[in-house]
Amino acid sequence: VRLTTGSRGRFPYGEVALVLTNEDSLEADFEVVRAEFDLPVEHGKGVVEEATALPAVKDGEAWPDRRDLRQLRTFTIDPKDARDFDDAVSLEQLAGGKLRLGVHIADVSHYVQPGSLIDQSAEFRGTSIYLPGRVIPMLPERLANDLCSLRPDEDRLVKTAFLTFSSKGKLLETEICRSVIRSHRRFTYGEALAILDSLEGKEVDSAELPPDREEYEEILARMAFLRDSLKDARTRRGALFLDLPQLKIRVSENGEVDGVDREQGDPAHSLIEEFLLAANEAVARYLIDQDLAILARVHPAPTDEKLADFRELLGALGFELRARPEVGDLQRLVEQVAGGPLAVTVQIGLLRTMGHAEYTPKADLHYALSTTAYCHFTSPIRRYPDLLVHRALWHHWRGENDLRGLDSLSRACSLLERRAVQAEREISHLAACLVARRRSGEEMAARITGIHAAGLFVRPDEFYAEGLIPIESLGRRNGDYFEVWEEAQKIIGRGTGLRYALGDLSLIHI
Repeated sequence: VRLTTGSRGRFPYGEVALVLTNEDSLEADFEVVRAEFDLPVEHGKGVVEEATALPAVKDGEAWPDRRDLRQLRTFTIDPKDARDFDDAVSLEQLAGGKLRLGVHIADVSHYVQPGSLIDQSAEFRGTSIYLPGRVIPMLPERLANDLCSLRPDEDRLVKTAFLTFSSKGKLLETEICRSVIRSHRRFTYGEALAILDSLEGKEVDSAELPPDREEYEEILARMAFLRDSLKDARTRRGALFLDLPQLKIRVSENGEVDGVDREQGDPAHSLIEEFLLAANEAVARYLIDQDLAILARVHPAPTDEKLADFRELLGALGFELRARPEVGDLQRLVEQVAGGPLAVTVQIGLLRTMGHAEYTPKADLHYALSTTAYCHFTSPIRRYPDLLVHRALWHHWRGENDLRGLDSLSRACSLLERRAVQAEREISHLAACLVARRRSGEEMAARITGIHAAGLFVRPDEFYAEGLIPIESLGRRNGDYFEVWEEAQKIIGRGTGLRYALGDLSLIHI
C-alpha cells in the first residue's frame, strides 16, 4: 500500500499498489521492488518503433567521416553471461617500446539524437538497472543488444580513446576520435584469466584455455604489464583500493533463486577496469583542457563527523587513525588488515565513512581515485551521463559547445543512479533471504560487522549478505540480559558474561 499524499491521523489513507499471490518467489520480490521504487520496466511503443527504424551498419560500408580501425585487432572481455558489449580494447606496440591502448566505446550518440523519443526515455531512466536474472535497460533492445553491441565479426560505430604510454607505463598522449571497428574476438573473464595465469606459470585447467590462446598471449601479456603500471601510478598518487567480495545471486532457468555466490575481482577483471578508468580520466582531462562542457563524476572526502565515528570503531579494534587522514593513510590501513579476520569489518566501516559519488556540471575532486579530472565515458549503453559526454565531444568536433541544462541533468542523473543502486541492493537482499529461509534451523559461521543498540550485524561466510540479530533474541537464546557497550563495540551478557565484539567470528542460527 502506498500512503496518499497529505494523509494524516491514526488511520491514514492509502492506495493499493500491488497484490501478491506468491510471496516466496523472486518474481514477487521483483514486483515489490518495482512498485517501491517505481521502476520503468517496459519501453513505450513509440520508443521501440523509433529504435526499430534505425538503420543497421553494413559490413564493409565506407565511413569517410570516421577513422577506419577494422583491421586493428580489437576484442571484448566480459562476464560469461553478459548481454551487451559496449567496450572493446586494443593494444599496439610502437617504436621505442611505447604502447598505444585503444578503448573503443559504442557510439550511442550516433543513434540517439537530442530530443528524440529514445533520448527522452533514456533521460527519464538515467541508467540501466541490473537485478538477479533480469535487466531493466536504459535503451531499447534494438540498440543495447544489436546496433551498439560490439559483437565479434560485425562492423560497429564507436568513439575511440587512444592513450599512448611510455615503455614504463607513463601516459604521454591522448587522442579521441570517431571510428569504425570490427571486434576480432569475444573473451569471457574466465578465458582471459586462464591465459594470464598460464603466462605466469600457474596451474590452469586445460579446458579453460581457449584453442586460439597463442594468438593473444603476447598482447594480453603487454596488457597485464600496462594494467600493473596504471595501478601502481594510481597507488603512488594516493588512490583507494578496496577488495570486498560482492553478492551475486544465481538464478535458475525457471527464474527462481538457485543460490548465492561471492564475486571477487581477479586479474582479468582488473585489466579491463584499469583501462576503462584510464579512458574516463583521459576524456575528462581532454574536456577540461579544451574548456568544454563536462558532466563530471565527483566523490567528496569523508566528513569530520564520519571520520570520527570510523576512528572510534578502529579504536575498539586496536587500530589508530590520525584526525585528518589522507587517502594514502586509509589505503595503508586496508593493506594492514588484508587477508586477516578484520579485513571485511574494517572495509565495511570504511565504506560507511565514504560519501556518495555523484554527477556535477563542473570537475572537482574524486576522493577515492585521488584525481580532479574524472567523468563517465565508457558505458553510454547503460548510463545517460556517458551519453552526454559523448555528445559533448561530438558538439566540439562540429565547432559547437552547446550542452545546456547540465545543472539539472547532473542532479537528476545522480538521483536516478541512487534509485538504481537501492533497488539492486534491495532485491539482492530479498533474494538472499529466500536462500537463508531454505536453511532455517542450520548453524553457520558469521563475522560480526556492526554493533548497534538493536543488536549485532553479522555477515555469514557462506553468502555475502548482512543481517541483524536482535539483542532480544540473544537474550532469549542465552537466558540472559545483554547490554551494548558502544565505545568498546561489544555486547555483554550481564549474568553469563558472554561477549560479542566487533570482528568476532561466531556461530549463528539461521
